[in-house]
Amino acid sequence: MKKNKCLLFNIVFLSLLFSCNKNNNQDSNKTTSSINSSQTSTSFVIPSISSNSSTTSSEIKYKVEVTNLTSSIKCDIIGTGQYKSGTDVVLQCVHLSDYYVTWILDGEEVSNGDVYKINKINKDYTLQIKLIENFNIDKHQNYTYNNIVYEYSTKDNGYYIVGLDSASKDDKNIPIVTSIKLVDHLFFNTKVLGFKNGISNKYLQTVTFSDNVNYFLIDYAFKDCSSLVSITLNKGLTKVPKYAFFNCKSLKNINLPTTVTEIDDYAFYNSGLTSFSFTTTMTRIGNYAFSLSKLESASISTSITEIGSFAFSDCSNLKTVVIPSSVTNLGNNKIGSSTTTYGGVFANCQLLNKAVIRANITTLNQNMFFNCPSLNQVELPSSLNKIEEYAFAQNTNLVSITIPSNVTSIGKSCFNSCSKLTNVNIPNGVTSIESNLFSNCSALENISLPSSITSISQEAFLNCSSLKSIIIPNDVTIIENRTFKGCTSLTVVTLSSKTTRLSEEAFSNCTSLKTINLNNVQVFESSVFDSAGIEEVTLENVSNLTSSLFINTNKLKKVTIKTSNDVSFNSNVFFNSTIEELIIDAFVSSFSSTFLNDSKLTTVYLNKYTKETASNINGINFLISKAKAVVYKTA
Repeated sequence: MKKNKCLLFNIVFLSLLFSCNKNNNQDSNKTTSSINSSQTSTSFVIPSISSNSSTTSSEIKYKVEVTNLTSSIKCDIIGTGQYKSGTDVVLQCVHLSDYYVTWILDGEEVSNGDVYKINKINKDYTLQIKLIENFNIDKHQNYTYNNIVYEYSTKDNGYYIVGLDSASKDDKNIPIVTSIKLVDHLFFNTKVLGFKNGISNKYLQTVTFSDNVNYFLIDYAFKDCSSLVSITLNKGLTKVPKYAFFNCKSLKNINLPTTVTEIDDYAFYNSGLTSFSFTTTMTRIGNYAFSLSKLESASISTSITEIGSFAFSDCSNLKTVVIPSSVTNLGNNKIGSSTTTYGGVFANCQLLNKAVIRANITTLNQNMFFNCPSLNQVELPSSLNKIEEYAFAQNTNLVSITIPSNVTSIGKSCFNSCSKLTNVNIPNGVTSIESNLFSNCSALENISLPSSITSISQEAFLNCSSLKSIIIPNDVTIIENRTFKGCTSLTVVTLSSKTTRLSEEAFSNCTSLKTINLNNVQVFESSVFDSAGIEEVTLENVSNLTSSLFINTNKLKKVTIKTSNDVSFNSNVFFNSTIEELIIDAFVSSFSSTFLNDSKLTTVYLNKYTKETASNINGINFLISKAKAVVYKTA
């Protein structure tokens, strides 16, 4: 009895699938179909040979012919052997130079190639022949397949993906493509170089690259694909290039092959990744590689040697980082054409609370943990000898930190605005307290400065409102501008015998500072004690009382000037102060006409000759007299 069945249908990747049951005759049956796609699947049944069959022929042959627009494919099924004990069947297709053949037997891919042999046909088998058109660079200079537009580059000997195409478009004519896949054998004899202009498609959600595709991503590959959720890359990939997934805000999953050794600059900038596994083959993480991403954890593998500037900056969900000893370059990178290294690897990580740095580095680069307000545990490597500026600035939860003993340099503003910092050691070997180093560290009560310190720069302790006392190391000669301004709890200051200059507003608003030994200070700049708590002071080496020196000193009672120098008084020296008694045991070279403006001074003692006549200054009569001790009172 003769049986015939035929079924024809289309699916996404198989343009034509038809099934025909053939009779158990010696004669050949022939089926022909027109294929209008580069991928074709044909299936049919290889009949079993009954053990009691009366057929005695030693050969059975079935033929299937698939006709393509460019060529004709003929596949022969040739059976040999004795039917009663089963038979061996050889499958063979000819004229397949433009196609890649996959044999699928009962739903399972069994072999690739033009010829396949099935042993012992003793039941009904369903055989599917899948024909995938090979990319032929001699024929295809431009190509569109599965919504992907390809452009061949003679220069680079491969294809660039230059865009997406779809019959469905939105009102802005953007193709509505949600998924793309590079199938196994489409580019079997050539290579795809990458997405030449980037695939900025807001609808794209998933991308898959087969392991069998000869494929290389290039810069900007999926930049601004805001809906991209998942991507699987092929095992031949060695590098995730610059800006590859820049602004892929929905990206949650990425499968990288172990062949990847480098994550280049901005690769996952502002992506939606919450976790990332660094393989044991990766060696480099580029500048801004994961900046602004949603990473919650980052397990840095021990193969990593370089982590670029700002690589994890602004990762607002990142909580813990451990940098292995394999890392020798931690943020020691330049950005663009700049000649400056930027550091900032973990800057602005709002939830980062623990950082363990085991990297074999000598410099902790600038901005490394800038504005990490949750950071309260820090472990630094013993190899460290330099901490650059702003490294821990604005870490408002940092209570204490141990600086390795080999550190000899700490950059400006390193601990600026660490408002809970109470304990920090400065190693003996550090020579300078840089500007704003501890400014706004409002919880810092005491700090011991090592004898190696030779300079204290401006605003170093600005607004350290809990600081109670300070001993200035012996070799410090200048207290710079606003060094201790706003230290409202400061009661004891021990200046070095070599400290000869107090710069502008050096102790301004030190409201608890009642006395200070200024015997060796020769130069005072303006407003040194503005609003300070000074009650009494003696100046023994001064020659010039600068403008507003004691302005707004509302506790000041007595100032004694006792020096062999000629002394000049500038404007508003005691403006808005409460001074009652001024003793001048010195030659006065000049008085500014306003040096006593708005003061409550009632008594002035002039104990030596003046070189200039001054009279009727704020109601005080200064008379020239040869007497060595004359008291001049208000009129």
